[in-house]
Amino acid sequence: MDRRDHPNARRIRAIFDAIAAGDLTGAYEATHEDIVNSNDIGAGPWREQRGREVFYAFFADFCALFDERPFGQEVLDALGWDDRVLAVVRETGVAQGQVFDNRAIYLFDLDEDGRWTALRTLDMDQDALRAFWAAVTVPAAASARDAVGELTP
Repeated sequence: MDRRDHPNARRIRAIFDAIAAGDLTGAYEATHEDIVNSNDIGAGPWREQRGREVFYAFFADFCALFDERPFGQEVLDALGWDDRVLAVVRETGVAQGQVFDNRAIYLFDLDEDGRWTALRTLDMDQDALRAFWAAVTVPAAASARDAVGELTP
């Protein structure tokens, strides 16, 4: 089987197309309640989240940072298996006058129902990301969320 045509690869493409159109319903439904999300440097201070609600709170906080051009994700390629999907994603946006432009590898672990139990990202454009985060002011609340979904006092 061509891994690009695997049902899980097609599903990831469809979900990200819906996200680009402003609909997160499919992504939310595909996310397991106990997901573990581990980000590379592209996410700035938001490195790890545990739990679906915390993951989507992170995503909302992260996206809110992009005040001049919204954060966007385009799946450049995706390979699927029954238990995993590997996607190459271009991430773009503009925050505080700084351009965010990164290619990342997303590795999704799937349960038997195809829901995402883990997501790990590996950023390809590390120098550009370092320059972006050095120039952007992160909201103080960004560091308040810890890795298990609690807010620190």
